[in-house]
Amino acid sequence: VKEGRHLSEKEYLKLGKSRCRLTEEQRREAYSVFESYSQWLADEKRFDACDRTADILCRLRRTSIEDRLKEQVNFSRIYVDETQDFTQSDIGLFWVLCEGGGSLFLAGDTAQSVEEGINFRFDEVRSVCHVLSCGDKKSVPDKPLNVTLNFRSHSGVLDVAAAVLHMLYQAFPGAANKLPDDVGLFKGPRPSVLCRRDNKFLDNSTLVEVLKKTPSLVVLTPDANLDRLKGDLSCSEESIVLGACEAKGLDFDQVAIVNFFSSSTKQQERAWKELLKRDGKQSAWEMTQYPELEMRMKLLYTAITRCRHRLFFAETLKSPSGDAFFRWMLGNTSRLAEKQDIADLTVELKSPDEWLSLGIEYALNAEMQDDSQGAKDWFERASVCFKHGGNEELMSRATKHADLGQLLEDNDRTLDWPQRKQLTPQVLVSCFEQGGFIEDAIQVCETVLGLSPSGENKFEAIVNEVLADLKSLDT
Repeated sequence: VKEGRHLSEKEYLKLGKSRCRLTEEQRREAYSVFESYSQWLADEKRFDACDRTADILCRLRRTSIEDRLKEQVNFSRIYVDETQDFTQSDIGLFWVLCEGGGSLFLAGDTAQSVEEGINFRFDEVRSVCHVLSCGDKKSVPDKPLNVTLNFRSHSGVLDVAAAVLHMLYQAFPGAANKLPDDVGLFKGPRPSVLCRRDNKFLDNSTLVEVLKKTPSLVVLTPDANLDRLKGDLSCSEESIVLGACEAKGLDFDQVAIVNFFSSSTKQQERAWKELLKRDGKQSAWEMTQYPELEMRMKLLYTAITRCRHRLFFAETLKSPSGDAFFRWMLGNTSRLAEKQDIADLTVELKSPDEWLSLGIEYALNAEMQDDSQGAKDWFERASVCFKHGGNEELMSRATKHADLGQLLEDNDRTLDWPQRKQLTPQVLVSCFEQGGFIEDAIQVCETVLGLSPSGENKFEAIVNEVLADLKSLDT
């Protein structure tokens, strides 16, 4: 990035095992895919997020710190959470934006590094700072401060999370910073494996009935399985169903991890069986043929640690890996979990205020989404919470926002860019009208027009056109 280019194949192959744990053959294959992808971007005249970050970073590096301070490009403080989801280029950009006396605070958990294509280690932060500062030791941060006191989850949840981490350390050394086990402030119940009284797995209809009785139970599943599970649970529209990656950064009182293993690929099935048949004590050398399992284990750990109090595991489809995992949890010498007959299941109820608080949290999360579909999904979840909380006004607002997100998503999907640019005023007015946001939209347009003198806002013509149409509808 410092030189404004990507790694050559030779440089990529020379990376140490701590930087890239793929074999030489796997690296050659990965680089070949990268070259094909780069060629496709060039042919289509496109760029991706990494290209954008690298370009901004190079532009800033060519600008003196004095000029950046004068143009107010730099920041006095930057706080970054979930640092493990950022590339070295991103971290380099944060560092450059704080040059000239700013402060940079980073927090993260390498065991929750579940973004595809990112293999984060905190050593890389120091490496980036060393390179960009040209070896200035004063600019290189100290080793990270380890925090092991967990204020979210109790011992029952943390014991399972720690056991999964120990398997990860054993099978994939270097996959995450090896830290002491988290210690919770409180003792708590062990997680439960949901089953029927005849000890058979749940089927979809049984799970739907469980969710109807316990609307506060949040369902987590691998993100790739999210649409399928939502389809299977379509008759339980008021349930909160999230992908494990999607839920990262959030926490819930009651969590059910559903179909984590039955949604695995055949390769992942074999990998889990190999790992669990020896109680997780599989050598790193033996696991090199299953590199994708590392990400899967981190995803499981991430899902487990979303839970504050009651944690459940459920599989509606039988799978060898699911059987092996449940045997490992139930038969482990420390007995990490217990069976739970769904007929005897009781899940804590939320008060109306707790539902409203959760709904507001979801609505705020919707505002932070980069795409219309993501915002729509979170507003729909917020609407469910507001309904349980008995606040019809907030439920209506969240539903309208979700409808607006769907309209924008449909527009993006059906029109190419020239059409979208040409139809922007009409599309916006239509979305505002159908979503019931006419009065709010008028206020926004008037505010935008007041931000700069007439003629200096390049969107002024569009905003004026939208405002005129909205006022005609409002009258």
